[in-house]
Amino acid sequence: TKKTKTNILQLSIFILLLAGLVSNTYATSVEIRAPLSKECNQPNVSIQIDLQFDLTHSQVLILRLQKTSCSYAFINGVSESETVFSCGHLNQLYLFGRCSVSVSPVPQNCKSIMIARYIILEVAVVLPKQMVSVGENVTVYSKILNLRQYSEFFIVTVSCSISFGKSSPVSVETYRKAPFYHQFLFPQRQDVWFSCEIPGEEIIRAYGAVNVESNLNIDNLKITSRSQPTRFLTDTTLLFQYIYQYPIQHCFVLRTYQSCDRTKTFSQTKYENKDLIDVQFQLTTDIQSSIGPGIHPFTLFMQNNISDVKYISTVWINKQVTGIKVTCDLFVGIYPNQFIINITLEEGCPANITIEINKYPNNELVSQMKTLCSNPDECKLVQVKTSLKKAGEKYKVTVFANNQISNDSAVSQVFETVPQIYDAYMTSDGPLYANVPTN
Repeated sequence: TKKTKTNILQLSIFILLLAGLVSNTYATSVEIRAPLSKECNQPNVSIQIDLQFDLTHSQVLILRLQKTSCSYAFINGVSESETVFSCGHLNQLYLFGRCSVSVSPVPQNCKSIMIARYIILEVAVVLPKQMVSVGENVTVYSKILNLRQYSEFFIVTVSCSISFGKSSPVSVETYRKAPFYHQFLFPQRQDVWFSCEIPGEEIIRAYGAVNVESNLNIDNLKITSRSQPTRFLTDTTLLFQYIYQYPIQHCFVLRTYQSCDRTKTFSQTKYENKDLIDVQFQLTTDIQSSIGPGIHPFTLFMQNNISDVKYISTVWINKQVTGIKVTCDLFVGIYPNQFIINITLEEGCPANITIEINKYPNNELVSQMKTLCSNPDECKLVQVKTSLKKAGEKYKVTVFANNQISNDSAVSQVFETVPQIYDAYMTSDGPLYANVPTN
């Protein structure tokens, strides 16, 4: 009849909906109901219900039977190809991994009632998405989905714990989303496990990882330069050291030249012992020829995902200092007048320059000054302004120039201090006079 065909179609749709692979977590509990008695007697119609699931390590399926379920259906639970339940032994079944549930109504006692109800519990751990630093307070949440809201339908005893890295597990309250506060002591990828155990059953686990990194700063890196003096057009290795941190990408930048590297793996021994790590940069003759001798600023960048440090310093590329000369006027005015001392270097740079003014002839030191020329153009001519207070005395200038590989010196001719004439006046018996500048 038309009504019978409609019932058969509804049953077929019902079977199709329940059969097949179930891999997602259900947000509600699901009822399994037996077909109507008249549907049980339909020829060529399968009335067996087959449910298949592919659960993760963080999930468990709980099947709860009614007291009279086994009077109306044959029920089997299979987990990983092994039958773990058949009707008549248990009222509640726990299934893990790839599993299935089959329900076959008893033809002689076919009745449209609820045979069973199932829910999928899932444990989860919620971790910070961003990187965290060593010693930072990190908030971690753990939860069990579908446990509390359906506790009236399922009798579940579960004990849970959470562990961070290699630390001992800590008990967790199961019926609420529980926050935990933890400080990681080492900079590396740290595992976080949230585990729940049902007595006599397997353990379900949720896994997560937190990327923990050193918070880089000048104090914990203690960067130092260990380089040897560099002679122009001689291959040299610039060497720097810092206290081991993790992770680090370092980049050495000199003018347009750059060299970068990073730490590959974490070493707890190096971290605990605060080992010194070498950073090397090859200062080749090609680079030296391009930038020339002199004092060159460079930057050493140390960085990771949460912090960065800039170490700024200079490298001396030394060319031998030769042919130094010093000159000044034979007569110079006394204070407040200033006179100029001219210093020239025929070759070489950079150079630390020390200027000494001594009385002549007893060589008594009157004044000392220091200056620096950092590149070939500056060292061609260095000018220093100074003054002397007493007129009518004789002096000479001695200049010392040095860098990391050489030194030279020179002495000026003897010069004399004289008073400065500012204005000359011409007078007469008349009422008028004139100022005549001497400059």
